[in-house]
Amino acid sequence: MKFNARKTLVILLLLLAPTAGSMGAELSGLQIMQRAYEVYAGKDIFSRLSFTLKDRNDTEKKLGLLMAYKSYEGENGFHSKIIMFNQFPPDKKDISFLAWIYAPEQHKKDDMWLYLPELRTVRKLTHQHNANKHKHHDKDNDDEFSLSELKRFELQPRNPLLDEHVLLGKENIETQEVYKISSTPKNPESSPYNKIFIWVTTDHFLTIRKEYIDHRGTVEKKQAISWDNIGKAWVWEKVTAVNLHNGNETTLQQSNVKLNTGLTDNIFTKRFMKLGARSLIARVK
Repeated sequence: MKFNARKTLVILLLLLAPTAGSMGAELSGLQIMQRAYEVYAGKDIFSRLSFTLKDRNDTEKKLGLLMAYKSYEGENGFHSKIIMFNQFPPDKKDISFLAWIYAPEQHKKDDMWLYLPELRTVRKLTHQHNANKHKHHDKDNDDEFSLSELKRFELQPRNPLLDEHVLLGKENIETQEVYKISSTPKNPESSPYNKIFIWVTTDHFLTIRKEYIDHRGTVEKKQAISWDNIGKAWVWEKVTAVNLHNGNETTLQQSNVKLNTGLTDNIFTKRFMKLGARSLIARVK
């Protein structure tokens, strides 16, 4: 296991802080969010994903994919890498998507590529995220996910040190006791939102609800998350996002999950994007 000095230092500071739970006082907002960030989800994941995209008129579009994900925990500057292969609808089969997600301290935009089988071309996707102009996604004309209300910013775990966290108290959601946290970015340029309200369970520190506040102070988007316990790991099972401004709704479900299969680095490459879903299935132990 790779030794991460920065992460170890953060954990030690949290444990030694005067407000630590071990001293009988309530956990701070930062301590809660740090524990939520550290929830063990496995070193790598292979799974099937199902996207349902619905607009305000209840018109639906469905996408089925195979996904491989690997956590790097800052190794070589990476947070994680993801590769996905379209399986449904049939006319989109084997279109693939690759993302290299950089660790926050790298201050680098993520690298993303799209492979179109009919053109036999791997193309790098362009970034159009701009927090100041409140554009909340990276849009590309050929990117199926540009229609999704679950953007990378809202799916990728965010380092708690990037935000100021305030514990607003405890609530009960469907018999589950939760902490309610208000998170405000220290650097407004790092987030497309002015603030995020986050609900975290008091037992396993799982994030089960979020509300994203826009520059006008109104709730732009609501997100709900359900979890599955696999051995020592907690893996998200279903994520739903509703945009209150445009009425769009996106549901993402994960199934057939396999953890810690030993996915190798050469899976997360532009070359592998061209090999198709069958090659990925063959690599999973």
